[in-house]
Amino acid sequence: MLGLLVLSAGSVQAQYSNYALPKIIKYQPGSYQLADGSWHGGQLYPDQGEHLRVRNPDDKKITEYQPLEVKAFVVEGDTFSVIRNIDISARRRVASAFAKQLYRCGNFTLLDFEHGAAGAATVMLGGQTPQNDLVLQPRLGDAVRVPASRGAFEKTMLPLFGDCPELAQKIKAGKVGRQHMKSILQTYARWQQTAPAGGN
Repeated sequence: MLGLLVLSAGSVQAQYSNYALPKIIKYQPGSYQLADGSWHGGQLYPDQGEHLRVRNPDDKKITEYQPLEVKAFVVEGDTFSVIRNIDISARRRVASAFAKQLYRCGNFTLLDFEHGAAGAATVMLGGQTPQNDLVLQPRLGDAVRVPASRGAFEKTMLPLFGDCPELAQKIKAGKVGRQHMKSILQTYARWQQTAPAGGN
């Protein structure tokens, strides 16, 4: 009897494995800046960084914007801007997406990028589990993920900040890491203001 009950429960689980959970969409009041620089108000819903849905509060009409169509948007006190050409993994590259701004200094913006990544816990339900990456977006050029491991951090950050002697020494010595990104940006911006023409 018990064996039959367990089998029955497994059958029920199998029946639901092919269905994704419905997405909950909750719009929040905010504002957004179009590519032409103009700002507009509306009810906003950022869809996992890949789209921005805007609902007109008067007629409930919904417009969906791609990251290249919107420079930035503000919702619940947080500012989001566009990151470009970010490698999420060895197999996945995102051409453009929205990410939450954490800090801006000099020619760099530090952002928190939430995106969907397939996970064992959610594959059964046909969904994706959210994943967050710390991302550095230069004013010009491609965005880069900020690695946690010392070796990867050195390999990624030296091309960006290695022309500053102080930062080059600290990065190579492992004295700074991902948790020090705000300080790194501040140090680099100060050095750029005082460095001779040509960088060093």
